[in-house]
Amino acid sequence: MESIIELVSITNSEYHAEKDHVSASRLKTLKKSPLHFINYKAMEPRAEFTIGNVFECLILEEDKFTEQFYILDDRIVCKEIGGKNPRLTNKYRDWKSQALKFAKGREIISHEDYELVRNMLDQFDTNREANRLLSAGTVQPSIFFEYNGVKLKTRPDFVNQAGGVIVDIKTTSAEGPEGFQKQMANLNYHLQAVMQIEGAKQAGIDVQHYFYLVAEKNAPYCVNLYRLNEETINFAYAELDELTTLLKECQQTNQWPGYEHRADNNHGILNIGLPGWAIK
Repeated sequence: MESIIELVSITNSEYHAEKDHVSASRLKTLKKSPLHFINYKAMEPRAEFTIGNVFECLILEEDKFTEQFYILDDRIVCKEIGGKNPRLTNKYRDWKSQALKFAKGREIISHEDYELVRNMLDQFDTNREANRLLSAGTVQPSIFFEYNGVKLKTRPDFVNQAGGVIVDIKTTSAEGPEGFQKQMANLNYHLQAVMQIEGAKQAGIDVQHYFYLVAEKNAPYCVNLYRLNEETINFAYAELDELTTLLKECQQTNQWPGYEHRADNNHGILNIGLPGWAIK
């Protein structure tokens, strides 16, 4: 696929099936080593991902919920089986095997997790600024573009072209801005953000603001908007430059080293010692 500098409307499955361009998830692995990058495999769906997917869907495209998700409600069968761990019984396994046939390929969310999402949505409804930002725009457009000689792709959750606004929706167990900051750093959210910003700019959008809409998964289910600051965006651009330069070199030489690429010598030998905190 050639680089397409526009907002493309394709399904999530079609986006992930396209392999000519590098996603943020894959580029993040290059921070470990080129060897990690070349052996990248997309993460299998997990319950915490489903919670986020359902939350996004019910905010952005509620009408598509039933075609994308299936609620596994086992309250009645668990009550019938009784005991401390009804889900560990053969009767429950048989019931679940039959119940999952109704899913027909849809993503599965438990009744408990669905109720959790509903609590988060109740708080979202009280955030007038978040509702205003999401009132007009494009939902999950795909952008295929080139940066520093490397083909990249990105899929922001929401783009308000007229306002020059990108909104990325996150669900988290972290508490408050301090907790979310740590999650940002640990999961390299800034790299994902700068790829969305650059892709949108190349698609002709004058990006003015990048927001995280963050919903906490623990009571009282706070939902807040965080605006990504310029210092972090500039840092992310510098990191994107570094990573794409490294990737381009690896592609040209077809050499995909492990941690030895961090060595300060030609032998790939890394110096190591106790961490600073251990010798204080």
